[in-house]
Amino acid sequence: MPESPRDRELARAIQELAHALSSGEEGVLLLARWAAETREQLRLIEEEVIAGSPNLMGLRVVWSPEIRAKYVHFLKSKKRPAGEEHIKKCCSYLNRFMPPGGITTPEEVFDMFMACPKTVRCHLDRAFRNLLNFYERVLGFPKTFIAQLRDAIPGTQTEADRWTPPEPLVIRSMEMMERAHTKYAVFWHAVLDSGARPVHLAREMFERFRPERLEDCGHFFKYRLGVERRTKHAWLAYLTPWTAEQFLELYERGERITLSGVRNWFKKHKMGTYERPDGRIVTLPLRPKYVRKFAYNMMRLHGVERDVAMWLNGRKPGGVDPEHYAELELLADEQYPQYAAYLDKLRRALTAKK
Repeated sequence: MPESPRDRELARAIQELAHALSSGEEGVLLLARWAAETREQLRLIEEEVIAGSPNLMGLRVVWSPEIRAKYVHFLKSKKRPAGEEHIKKCCSYLNRFMPPGGITTPEEVFDMFMACPKTVRCHLDRAFRNLLNFYERVLGFPKTFIAQLRDAIPGTQTEADRWTPPEPLVIRSMEMMERAHTKYAVFWHAVLDSGARPVHLAREMFERFRPERLEDCGHFFKYRLGVERRTKHAWLAYLTPWTAEQFLELYERGERITLSGVRNWFKKHKMGTYERPDGRIVTLPLRPKYVRKFAYNMMRLHGVERDVAMWLNGRKPGGVDPEHYAELELLADEQYPQYAAYLDKLRRALTAKK
C-alpha cells in the first residue's frame, strides 16, 4: 500500500527526532522545531475534525444571564467601547431571538435570522456577530466552528430609504408640534435647523450641554458637537436664533431632553398619517430622521453648497480631507444665513395663522 503524504511526514519527523536525541545542543534546537511543527499539525487536524462535524466536540453558543454579564463587559472593553444605547439594543435582540437551547449548527443560525423581521435584521446581525467574537476571543471557541456559524448569517442589507418629505408635510408637522405644547418641539426644530443626526444632537447637546460650546454668531448660533466616528459624524450644529433661544430657556428652567425621551414621545403621540408615493405609511408629526433629510435638501435649495450641506449633515464630503474642515466651516458661516432666513419665513407664516 503506498504511503500517504501524512505518513511520509511522520516518518521524516521520527528520523529527525532520533537524530536530535543524539546531537547535543543542535539536537535540542531540532527537537524544539519538531515540537512546534507537531503542535501546528495537531491544530490543523482539530480544525479538519470540527469542519467535518461541528457538534463532535459538543460546542454550543448559548445566551444566559452569566454570558450576558460577560458580553456587556466585552463590548465595553473593546478598542472602540460600545455605548450604553448600543449595548442595550444588542442585548435586547439576543434576548428576543436567541434559541433557549443555544446554537450548535449553521442551520440554527439561519433559522434564527429568518424568525427576525427583515426590517430590523441588521440589529440582530450586529448583536450576534459581537456574541460570536466574544465566544472566540474570550471563551476560546475554535475559529473554524465560529466561522461556520458566522458564514450562515444571511445578508441583512436593506434598500436605503431615499424618501424626503415635501414642504407642506413639514409645515403640517410643525403645526402639530406647536399644538402639542411639548418641550420636544425644541428638539424637533433643532434637527430642522442643523440637519444633524438626531442621536448625536440628543446625546452631545441636549443631554450633555456645555454652555461654552455654544457660540453666538449674530445671525445664527453654532454648537460644537465634536462627534467623529468611522462613518457617522457630527462636527457642528448650526441653530437659528429662535431655536437657540427656546433651547436656552428650556435649559435655564432645568428641563432636560434625552434620546430615549424623544423616541418615547414620538411613539406615543401619533396625530395623523401620510401615505408616501411608494405606498408606505408614515406617522405625523414627522419623525426627526425625516426632518433631517428635509433639512439637507432645503439647505441645497437655499444657497448651501453640496460639500458644506453634507458636512453639516454629518457626512464626509468626497475628496475633502479633515485638515480642510476649517474651510468648510468658514463657507458654512457664509451660506447658512440663507437657509436660516428660509426657516424664519416658515415660522413667521405659522405664527400668522394663529
